[in-house]
Amino acid sequence: CEHCSQTGYRGRAAIHELMMVSRGLRHLVQTGQRADELQRHALGEGMRTLRQDGIEKVWQGVTTIDEVRAISNL
Repeated sequence: CEHCSQTGYRGRAAIHELMMVSRGLRHLVQTGQRADELQRHALGEGMRTLRQDGIEKVWQGVTTIDEVRAISNL
């Protein structure tokens, strides 16, 4: 249609990764822990990755898995 220029999409949707820094996570950073340990800890505290947020938006019908893969290297 004229609103989406024949793409099937109207507007833009962002995918987000947000890591809240808790005391435990701050301690891991300050003691020089590896990135995989920081991520494991953050995920345990409820952090969602870009992949998880993108897939949730696919389930909600906001975007397609092809679009998510194209922008996030899934």
